[in-house]
Amino acid sequence: MQNTEQALQSSLSLVEFAKLYGGIELSPGQLRFGQWITQYPTGPKDPILRQAIAKVSRGGGKTISAGTAFAYLHSIDRTWKIFCHSGSFEQARYLYGYYEPYIRDPDLFPPDCFKGEPTRSLTAFKEGGFLKVLAASEKQSRGGHVDICALDEVVLIKQDLIEAVLGTIRASRRPMLLIMSTASAKISYHWFIDKWQNAKELGFEPFEWPPEECPWISGTVTAQLRKLYDKATATVELEGGIADFQGFVFTGGDVDAAIVDPTNEELWPLPSAAPLTDWSLGVDWGFGHPHVNIDVEYRSDVAFIRDIQIREQEPNVVDEINADFHDRPLYSGVDGKRENAQLKAYGMNVTEVAFSTDKQLLIGEARRRFERRLIRIPDPKILAESDPPKAKEYQFLIDELRAYHYNPTTSKPVKADDDAVDALLYAMKHVVTPRPYGPGSLPIMRVLD
Repeated sequence: MQNTEQALQSSLSLVEFAKLYGGIELSPGQLRFGQWITQYPTGPKDPILRQAIAKVSRGGGKTISAGTAFAYLHSIDRTWKIFCHSGSFEQARYLYGYYEPYIRDPDLFPPDCFKGEPTRSLTAFKEGGFLKVLAASEKQSRGGHVDICALDEVVLIKQDLIEAVLGTIRASRRPMLLIMSTASAKISYHWFIDKWQNAKELGFEPFEWPPEECPWISGTVTAQLRKLYDKATATVELEGGIADFQGFVFTGGDVDAAIVDPTNEELWPLPSAAPLTDWSLGVDWGFGHPHVNIDVEYRSDVAFIRDIQIREQEPNVVDEINADFHDRPLYSGVDGKRENAQLKAYGMNVTEVAFSTDKQLLIGEARRRFERRLIRIPDPKILAESDPPKAKEYQFLIDELRAYHYNPTTSKPVKADDDAVDALLYAMKHVVTPRPYGPGSLPIMRVLD
């Protein structure tokens, strides 16, 4: 062991190490988590599996804490074999970015201590240790034996890959499993929440800390951002909590508040054409169920459901859409590839939306609008006086919105009686996707009042 390492081990705490060599001040929560990682017990001959799970808000610093702790361990003992499995390439890059400043300091890591040049994916030491940071892949999950297995943003990692990587610590004499994530409703949400809620029974040391502990998180900015999220998403992303994906997706009160008198011009102004206002068309192709078009106009972040069309899947549906909405940006499911291709051939601007990746985002946007009274639907009871068929179509949408609910087992919406809801969600893609300036694509200005 070198003199620098000996002095470090005997005199520097993790908080001092982070401040002196990394230029950062760890929050109390970060410090608790980092100290748990670095204060590995010594003595027992039989290996003891140490497990920790951290559930923290977006930007709460769990990855910084882990990267700093890994550098601290390597500055003392370069035989540590650490593998970090990240949920995405970006997340992997972040962790290495927090680790790198330490290994670039020659007082901590002389240039001749490395085996090859350190890279984002692998920093190896001549003494046998390493830090391997990779985005999730099955090939990498099953390779090699390590001392520490860290799963960063685990909700983004498929469960089969999680299970594949766990075995990499079986041969270690000092095995450690770290699970870190924000509780976003992604691929492995249920897996993560199960481990968090049963942490003690499963042998995990749980860690969480509130945003108020993090001085770099602005309370003012957080309050502004809260207005852009629905309540469930704000709970997860801004507070580090767990969303309650149970019951109805949209509350009855929120749906009722969206229903307005179509004869009241203050609540239901006459429509304007692009580029004065922005529009989008959501299309749910009807294969064995009703086909639905929903036409939406956006004004100062208020979405007006200007039209809804419910059709049986007939040969002329595509031609009808082209005739009625040729200049409208159209968003539809990937299940209608042939129909989408035909509309594109007609010169329409068609975007295919994959619910497998976008549905939770779109539900969050729709729910935000309902909660903040930023969506309006004409009252079918009043509309029935002048246009009974159209009133019936709007009632179809309202009934589906009121009935749309989560499956308590999967925390995903039940796939039934959702044709009009899906069409509305497709239309919402227009306002969660950056678009260039130009006619028909004006930027949506969200009002933060």
